Amino acid sequence: MALVQPTLNPLLSDYLIDLTGITNADIARAGVPIPEGLDGFAEFVGALPILTHGRDDVVIVEECAEKNLDNPPIRAIRERQLMSSELPAHFGLAETGRAHDALADARALVLAHLQR
Repeated sequence: MALVQPTLNPLLSDYLIDLTGITNADIARAGVPIPEGLDGFAEFVGALPILTHGRDDVVIVEECAEKNLDNPPIRAIRERQLMSSELPAHFGLAETGRAHDALADARALVLAHLQR
């Protein structure tokens, strides 16, 4: 997991801190610049597709445009109004952890994919 230093909104709001459990101190201690985060993410996914729920793709495109960075090949899924953390319940599966926690959301996506 990598934490990326936000630049458009450099301080995390209380809402986002409560939602994710990530603090401004976490970002200050371990955050990486956006280009480094995107490069690491692209290396991690390799040739696999990058899928998003919600509007994460829009945020990434805006950040890349502002910084003249190449956009990663992202495909947004908007057919259903489900967050990744809601997928286990949608498929009748056990919860995978705290909502909006990256590891729990990844587990939810894997479980949902295996149920298809």
